[in-house]
Amino acid sequence: TISSFREAAPGQEVLYNVTVGTRSSTGDTIDLSLTGTHASWGTLVGQTYIVLSAKGSDKVQVKVVPPAGT
Repeated sequence: TISSFREAAPGQEVLYNVTVGTRSSTGDTIDLSLTGTHASWGTLVGQTYIVLSAKGSDKVQVKVVPPAGT
């Protein structure tokens, strides 16, 4: 889930806090990636995978910077 709606002007950086969770009773290791038409506008801050305990969750940050001319 994304914590809130935000808008950014071209070249402006916006950070999104995303909660990643699992319903597994044994935990999970989840590889993170950005996909889609504008995936190149974003980067994962600090990690490309996350290890979750049983039925656990953790937060990751996604930085988005729309390029000039958009």
